[in-house]
Amino acid sequence: MLLHMLNRKLAISVQENAQSEVGYISAGKKISKPFLSQPHQIVCAPDGRVICTNTGRNVVTVIDLEKPGIYQEVGVSPVRWDRLSLDAMIGDHINSVFLKNDQLFVVCHRFNKGSQLATLSYPSLELISLKNLSGFTGLHNIWVTEEEQYISCYSETGSIVNVVSGDVLWQAGSPIYTRGLAASNEYIVVGESQKTGRDIRGNSLSALWILERQSWRVMDYIALGQFGCVNEVRLLDVADEAHHGYRFENLDQLLADCNNEHAALHHTRDRSLEHNTYEEITKQAIAQSVLATKAIGGIWKDYNFILDAAITLADGSKKVDKNALCLAILRHETNLTVSSFAFDYELSLSEEPSHVSAVLGYHGSFDDTHMHIILLQRMMNDALLSILQHNGSEWITIRGLNVKNLPLSGTMKVTVSQNDISVEVQQKEVLRLPPARIGLEYCNGELGIRWSGATVKPIKGTN
Repeated sequence: MLLHMLNRKLAISVQENAQSEVGYISAGKKISKPFLSQPHQIVCAPDGRVICTNTGRNVVTVIDLEKPGIYQEVGVSPVRWDRLSLDAMIGDHINSVFLKNDQLFVVCHRFNKGSQLATLSYPSLELISLKNLSGFTGLHNIWVTEEEQYISCYSETGSIVNVVSGDVLWQAGSPIYTRGLAASNEYIVVGESQKTGRDIRGNSLSALWILERQSWRVMDYIALGQFGCVNEVRLLDVADEAHHGYRFENLDQLLADCNNEHAALHHTRDRSLEHNTYEEITKQAIAQSVLATKAIGGIWKDYNFILDAAITLADGSKKVDKNALCLAILRHETNLTVSSFAFDYELSLSEEPSHVSAVLGYHGSFDDTHMHIILLQRMMNDALLSILQHNGSEWITIRGLNVKNLPLSGTMKVTVSQNDISVEVQQKEVLRLPPARIGLEYCNGELGIRWSGATVKPIKGTN
């Protein structure tokens, strides 16, 4: 069974959406009529039908090739289109399906609105439940294990997570995009893509991670080359437990066809990355992942990453260059009792801009918006402290609250109570003010850390 996506260019207007239903399903010589708009994933069901994510139409569509022109479809919301334009992302962006017994699990990516997991009955496609996946957005893939783990790619942070427990199971530790998940009884395979613009995605570096299933330990890293984004990963010679659960039929013929295509591609691919380069990429990637996964279960355990473009250093601190941004928010259960939090910081002497902030009152719905920040920014040989607010459309500096001549590296601690906010740098209080002075109600949002062109390490035990 094959899913065909013709003209994969993103539809960016209502007119283009209406003309985007050009994807179709084929099985041998049987070919459906075009009915899919921007499809992402399919599953072959035991009843002989094919379950398709009809993403552009914001529904799951089921087709039986023995009954041409008859479709069964269901959405999880009344919205009928995934997008109306590049900026009007109104749909659920249904991108992943997993069938287990008589239940169909559906991941709704939902852009920056917070991902959801829908559970449908199968084959009737009646909605059983729709769960908001707190702390996650932009998910890809869903795999429900026999141990009732709900595993998915948290793509923006380059990690694999259990979307029900909220646990981060593994992280790449570098600014990459995870998408594509396959599993045998021993190993898990994860697809890696680079974070690039759509115009150069086709030539960016592709890679695969091989993880040990029981421990989530990295077994291998395979740098494939400059083949663009990894959209899906499947195991063929063994039962793929993260998908259909059986060995691929006619594998020999498929491999022969792939070998012929590879031979033609071999003459045209970019050879600029030589063997030694791939070895170095592999070595660095594995080292970064080991550090990141250890840190996520250690000093960063109390934080959810909204944006994570950092590399993880040996001591668990996270370093971000000037062209990227990290935003880490204290977990909800932590925020119930938190009154203060602290972190070590180091602003860059060479990069500009270089800044780190304590975040107060975050309610930005998985985006870099809607918050107050206590900002430390490098100004020549010192740091300047100021307070800014993002009102949903722009940053506004709150006047009269600057503190000059602060160190470029040290420890920042923020304590929030009903009556005041206290800021300490290097164990010296540099600012105290009531929350109302900056238009902030006590604990009316979440707390966290935001930084760019800098290195940050949280200090545990400061609540």
